[in-house]
Amino acid sequence: MLIFLKVLLQLVTVVSAIVSSSLDYKWHDKRTKSFKTGRIILFTLTGVLLLLSIGVTIVDDYQSNRKEEELSADLKKVQGQNDGLQQSIKVLGVQSSDLLQKQEEGLVSLLVDQRTLNDQTGTKIERASDLLQSNIKETVAKQSTTLANITGGDSFCYVSPELTDDTVKWQLKSRGKFPLYDIAVSVEEIFGEKIATYQSPTVSTMVSKPLGELSLQSITRKDLEITMRTRYAVFKEIVKLVKVKEDWLVAYLVYKPDFVQSDDDDFLTAKEEPKPYATPPRRPISGGILSYPPGRILLVSVDYNFPRNENGYVDWFSRE
Repeated sequence: MLIFLKVLLQLVTVVSAIVSSSLDYKWHDKRTKSFKTGRIILFTLTGVLLLLSIGVTIVDDYQSNRKEEELSADLKKVQGQNDGLQQSIKVLGVQSSDLLQKQEEGLVSLLVDQRTLNDQTGTKIERASDLLQSNIKETVAKQSTTLANITGGDSFCYVSPELTDDTVKWQLKSRGKFPLYDIAVSVEEIFGEKIATYQSPTVSTMVSKPLGELSLQSITRKDLEITMRTRYAVFKEIVKLVKVKEDWLVAYLVYKPDFVQSDDDDFLTAKEEPKPYATPPRRPISGGILSYPPGRILLVSVDYNFPRNENGYVDWFSRE
C-alpha cells in the first residue's frame, strides 16, 4: 500500500512540476488573478505532496524498522529454537550412546553368562554321559558275569587220565573262572563202541572229581574219544594210551567241536601241538598249549616218549 502511495505522490509531484513550468507559456499575463490563483494552488499542492511524501517515507521507514525488529526477534527465536534443538540432539545423542553402550555391555554380559551356562551344562552332560556309560559297562559286566556263572562262560572241562600199573583213573577237571553244570561224560573207542558213561552235577576250577577207572590189562594201546556235554556247551577230548616197554604213556587233546565242519582233523595244525624236545630232559614232562579264544584247540598234553609220526607229531584221529 505504501509503495503505491509513494509512486502516486511521485507522479503527482512530477505532474505539478510540469504544470508549474508550463504556466509561463499558458498565461502570458502574470498579473491576472487566475494566474496568481493557479500558482498558489500549485505551490500549495507541491507543499502538500512534499509533506505527504515525507510522511509516507517516515511511515515506510517505521514499518521497515518494525518489520526488521520483528524479523530479528523471529530470527533470534528461531536461533534459540535451533540452539535448543541442537542441545536436545546432543543430549539425546549422549543418552543414546550411553544406552547403546549399556545395551552392548548387557548383551556381552548375557553372552558370557550364556557361554558359561552352556559350558557348565556341557560339563554336566559329559559327566552324566560318562557316569551312564560307566553304569552301563558295569551293568553289562555284572550281567556278563551273572550269565557266565550260569552258562560257564569261557570255562571248559576235560578228563585227566592218571595211570597206575595197568589201570587208568579218570579225573574230571575244568579251566576257567566259572563253574560248569550238569556234565555228562561219554567215553568210547575211536571208530568203536561206547565204553562208559559218567555223570557229574557240577565242576569248578578248584575241584577235581574222580569219575571212574578203566582196566588196561592184556593190551598195549588204547585210543579213546571222550565227549563232555555241559548245560550249554560240548567239549571233546582225544586220549591215546600206549605201553612202551613197561610204562604206560599218555597223550590227550581237548577241543571244542565245530558242528558245521564235518572233518574234525582239519583244524589241527603243526603249530597247535608241542613237538618232542631236541635234547631229552632228565625226567619225563608233559607239553601243553592253551589257545582259546579264538582257536578250537583248548589243551594239549603229550608225554615226552609218546610215539610220534615221521613229522614229530601225534596222529590224533588215527588208530594204529
